[in-house]
Amino acid sequence: MDTFKQQTIITALKDMFQGTYFNICTIDKCLKIANAIPRATDYDCLSALHCVHWKNMPSELREEVYNRTLAMFSQSSFDFSILDMIFNEKNQQFETNEPKRKVLSFLNK
Repeated sequence: MDTFKQQTIITALKDMFQGTYFNICTIDKCLKIANAIPRATDYDCLSALHCVHWKNMPSELREEVYNRTLAMFSQSSFDFSILDMIFNEKNQQFETNEPKRKVLSFLNK
């Protein structure tokens, strides 16, 4: 996968995970760019969470959403070590002020 495609996916996913809600449209577009075909059961569950705010999800679900989102790209040539490096910046926006929740591992470094 070329650098432009990788940077596009990284930027889109970072923006979504650091935003206030989960957006399946972002996932759809990134999957298309990566030529990745997700497992139907995972995709259906994630699709049901479209537009659900992170603060309304239990911390375990937020973490599972992140993990399953990344797993959807496992068949593509996308290098997720790059994504981890980007998420390890000082940005902690995923965490809401109230109630206090565990930050996803990729934002907790």
